[in-house]
Amino acid sequence: MRQFFFFFFVVLGPHGMMAQEAKDVFNASTPITWLGLDFTGAKFIGDRERLGSEDDVRKLIASWNDLMISEPTKYDLSKALHRSAVKQAIDIALTHNERLNLKGTLEESGTSHLNKEDVYRIVSSYNFGEQSSIGILFVVDSFNKLAAEGSVWVTFINMSTKEVLFTNRLVGKPAGFGVRNFWAAAIYNILKKVNADYDKWERNY
Repeated sequence: MRQFFFFFFVVLGPHGMMAQEAKDVFNASTPITWLGLDFTGAKFIGDRERLGSEDDVRKLIASWNDLMISEPTKYDLSKALHRSAVKQAIDIALTHNERLNLKGTLEESGTSHLNKEDVYRIVSSYNFGEQSSIGILFVVDSFNKLAAEGSVWVTFINMSTKEVLFTNRLVGKPAGFGVRNFWAAAIYNILKKVNADYDKWERNY
């Protein structure tokens, strides 16, 4: 009986589910939970005047995080991830972002700077609460007005262990009027790239 219990615990894990692996990211039957856009190490480059104050930036961060919720047809994460539906736990990134010190995030010049080790460090700083499935987090690298690009690390996480299962940096072109819409377009174009690259990523696993 004790041997059976040990086997049950190892296979199902402490949260009562199979241990998640990178290949599970690309299994359409595996639930995925959208966690939001993380701005822990993000840089806003070359757009200081339009971004405004620190409070203005906080409001913009919350607004960009709301895109998949308020405009699900346009920002279709389920389609991008080749799934019929994606769960939502956007409060996880919202809560984390609210605690950030945004001083030093606005720069007159610069380039993208985050690497995979930075992504691992950022993920390890998160509190996923009772979540135990695979989560997807967009770790924002930079919104660079000078280069006319937004860069994001598309990151899949085993929320039980905080292990990064898969992460890949993608770039999207911004467009439109107003700061919110300008960078929302970059996020939209990154989603399109996730959809386009999904099969290529899957072949690696």
